[in-house]
This record gives sequence, C-alpha cells and structure tokens, in this order.
Amino acid sequence: MDSLTQRLKREALRIGCIGVGVARATALHPEGERLQEWLDRGFHGTMGWMARRAAERQDPDRVLPLARSVVSIAVNYYTPDQHVNEPGVGKVSRYAWGDDYHPIVLRLVDQLAAFLRSEAPGCST
Repeated sequence: MDSLTQRLKREALRIGCIGVGVARATALHPEGERLQEWLDRGFHGTMGWMARRAAERQDPDRVLPLARSVVSIAVNYYTPDQHVNEPGVGKVSRYAWGDDYHPIVLRLVDQLAAFLRSEAPGCST
C-alpha cells in the first residue's frame, strides 16, 4: 500500500505541480540564521515583506505548532518569450511576465489541502 506521502506526491503532479517535496517541520539551522543575517544587512532592498514575519519563515512551529511535515511544490511559470539582449535594457524575471502566480499557487495548495483532509481525516492543513 502506498504511503500518504506517496499519494500526496502523486496528487500534486496530477493537479499540475512539476515537483513536490515533503520534509520534517523543523526550524531551519543554519539556514535560518543566514536568512536573518541577509535581512539584517538589508539585502532584501525595498522588499519589506521579506523581513516581516522572518521568524515564521525560519521555524514552521511558529506558524502551525503541531505540524509534523512541510510540503513544498514547484510550479512552472515558463514563457517562450525571450529577453531583449541590448545594452541598457533591463531584464525582468520570468515569474513576473505572466499572470500573478499567487492565485495559481494558492489554488494548488488548496487542492492539496483538501486531498490531505480526505486521505487523513482530522489532519490540520
């Protein structure tokens, strides 16, 4: 019989994710300290949202104290359009070329949460 993790991964691929991983919900060490140092040095520039809730980004226990696992998904936002390779012309990251990816990713996360609740009644998502 397939494990819940195996079924979840299969479902994530079925609904359109190009990758999925599951890890233990533990604090990030030493990555969390490196993130905090990076933020303290101001490397996030004007992206203030990165510094807000930094502690939650470093430790899943601060978001969902009873969490045992963290699920990460990968979504492809590739576009066949090409950058203009001319001096003085900036390049914009491909994720910003199309529709806002937040609703797309949240829809996939909601679908996976519903799947988990159906497969493991009583779990928190």
